[in-house]
Amino acid sequence: MHAKHGRAYKVEPRAIAQVLVSSGCKEGKIGDLIQDIARIVGVDLDCAMSRRTVRRAVLEGLVASQVQLEVELNSDSTSHRKTEYQSHHIHMRVPTKNPDGSVRLSEDPRARFAGIKSAVNHSTATSKDAWLTVYEDITVALCMGET
Repeated sequence: MHAKHGRAYKVEPRAIAQVLVSSGCKEGKIGDLIQDIARIVGVDLDCAMSRRTVRRAVLEGLVASQVQLEVELNSDSTSHRKTEYQSHHIHMRVPTKNPDGSVRLSEDPRARFAGIKSAVNHSTATSKDAWLTVYEDITVALCMGET
């Protein structure tokens, strides 16, 4: 089986490398580990990932997760009588109860309203500060609920 498509590794070996690194495996050992796992399940891979390629796969996963987070956290702004307002929403999988009483995460993300804040302007810095305030408010609310 070919682990690469052209000169680039396919999605599956990169995903396996990301999982192995997040599980604590050393980057330098992952190429051989993927080879061994493939051999155990009866697949013969034509090449092994280098430590450098594993690092790139992990970095790629980080960038993808940051893009996904940007999609899941969104805000919209408007003004009313010369006052700027930002509305914040978070899209996430939420806990739902099964008929037997067990809890699982929803299959599809749900939109959750995170509040409206007044803003000085529509700048990126103002938007960042508003998100940090929303995060702080959520964190404080969670901490208060634990006591």
